[in-house]
Amino acid sequence: LGLRAGKAYVFRIHAVSNPEVPAYDNSWTIEYSGESSPPFEGFTLWTFSEYELIPRTTAQISDSMQIPNPVTLRFRPNKEVHAGPEIGGLLTLTAPTGFEGMTRGTVGGSCADYLLTVGEELFEPDEEVKCQVEEGRKNVVTFSFIGSRKLEAGKLY
Repeated sequence: LGLRAGKAYVFRIHAVSNPEVPAYDNSWTIEYSGESSPPFEGFTLWTFSEYELIPRTTAQISDSMQIPNPVTLRFRPNKEVHAGPEIGGLLTLTAPTGFEGMTRGTVGGSCADYLLTVGEELFEPDEEVKCQVEEGRKNVVTFSFIGSRKLEAGKLY
């Protein structure tokens, strides 16, 4: 039977995984029976660009005595991360094993001092965004957006 000229066809492809780094040239083609389409633009992955992690210091007094090391994470989301009336979109930062998010008290509690900004605009901690260190995995920190606040696509945070 084959494909018929002038008819539209839909294919769903289940990808095994997405690339860790988005392709510079995200062009796709279709080939059938020795003929191929011109390249067409692929889809944008729900990733971030222009990301950078900057430590305030890398000092450590000794193996047994560590000092807090605040870091600055800059990133630009490709897709919007929505907020809901109570808790909306989630942004999770997973550091390598051995790094630990600092809490105000117990593990699994709110993060110690944290800020989320876009330009000069601040997300109000605990009112517009909450930060939690995951219990049992202190290297995982989750930011939850509250109310009308969201991460907007294309903005640098």
